[in-house]
Amino acid sequence: MTKLTFLPVVILSMLSLGLQSQITITNTDLPAAGDTLRYSITGFPVGTDFSATGPNHTWNFSSLSHQSQGVEKYVSVSSVNILLPFLFGLQAFAQKIHSDLPLGQFTSVVPDFYFVYNKTASLYAQEGFSLIFNGLPLPFKYASRDILFKLPLTYPHKDSTTFAGTFALGDTVKIFRSGYRKNVVDGWGIITTPYGQFQTLRVKTTLYEQDSLFWASFPEPISVKRTTIQYKWLAKNTKLPVLEASFLLIEENEMVPLNVRYRDIYRTPPAVTTPVPEFSVVKTELEVNETVVIINQSTPNHFINSYTWDIQPEHFQYLYLTGPTTAQPILRFTKPGVFAISLTAVNQAGSNTLTKSEYITVKSTPSWIDETFGNSFKIKPVLQEDNLTIHGLIHNGELRIIDMAGRIVLSNRVNRIEPISTNIGAVPPGTYIIQFKPSHTNAFYKPSKFIKP
Repeated sequence: MTKLTFLPVVILSMLSLGLQSQITITNTDLPAAGDTLRYSITGFPVGTDFSATGPNHTWNFSSLSHQSQGVEKYVSVSSVNILLPFLFGLQAFAQKIHSDLPLGQFTSVVPDFYFVYNKTASLYAQEGFSLIFNGLPLPFKYASRDILFKLPLTYPHKDSTTFAGTFALGDTVKIFRSGYRKNVVDGWGIITTPYGQFQTLRVKTTLYEQDSLFWASFPEPISVKRTTIQYKWLAKNTKLPVLEASFLLIEENEMVPLNVRYRDIYRTPPAVTTPVPEFSVVKTELEVNETVVIINQSTPNHFINSYTWDIQPEHFQYLYLTGPTTAQPILRFTKPGVFAISLTAVNQAGSNTLTKSEYITVKSTPSWIDETFGNSFKIKPVLQEDNLTIHGLIHNGELRIIDMAGRIVLSNRVNRIEPISTNIGAVPPGTYIIQFKPSHTNAFYKPSKFIKP
């Protein structure tokens, strides 16, 4: 091979190796003041696995089809209001939000509402947010800011951070927000979307959040907890994730799809057709207080259609910030019975209703559920009103009650008394796991599960 032919081969080989190498995400690859960034939103494609990952991985999402689009625009905080730099710092920048105030189920529509961010070489963080009311800012500044990413990001980077802050409207309303964020760069490789092909880092984020509303007329605060899983594919110079898929994590580690969006160019909106409502559930036979997700399979899609659910009889609760107009509601049935479900889908082309009579059967829940297995020690929880009695403890040790997201809601040291009783009146309704670790060992007994109505 001559030198003239050898040189192009070397260059092509280097380029090929470059396509397979890892990248590093720095603060220059993330949004900043002056950026206007377009993205497309799509539904969850049937059979698509967003969790697959690893080193030198290839992801092909080229078949995704946009259903709607949006634009994120970032500006300096001084251009929003002259007081914001004094509240958030001169380097902070803002993103205007054209939707509801994101305070969980305590939402309200606000015309001038901004997320406020900051970034350095070592982090990209949300400092809080601000309403602009009659020309004056009403800020929510985290006492401990929400660090979205610790930088730089490389494979296999891991980090975990906490955030918390309080938003008050006079002495009447106060909202406390806190959370815990875990990031893991769990893969790298090549991703293909309708926007193009990119070298990428894949980041898995597990986000635990809690909002508590304190209202002067309420005797007790209203608290809402949620856990979301976010998969993000980050690339050089794209500012937004090339692709992002988000899921709500509910009981039994079930992941409910929330949304999929990807970086994109302007595309012509798809034609709107008359909606065809359809839905299903994983199980049609349940027990009282068991959680069920209604999977909405309507067409054309959830970003064009709007929905209204009618469930009879009304012996149920909406969970996880869902409601009668949510695309995919999450329910807990509070009484036994046979339930009919109706879904009305509406868009600009028309409307249709689908009713499934006697669709879900709910039976009474046993007084206790013992799910210990493969263990010589057996823990049996028995719940009577707010008193939880636990049989089978034969040692001193630590007793824990944790929710289905893994958070500890109650922790007590117990002596060798048979049985153990504890009051769980302060624990909200739901499904919980009991753990017990004897003092003489670091090993836990096999866990048990109970349901609080």
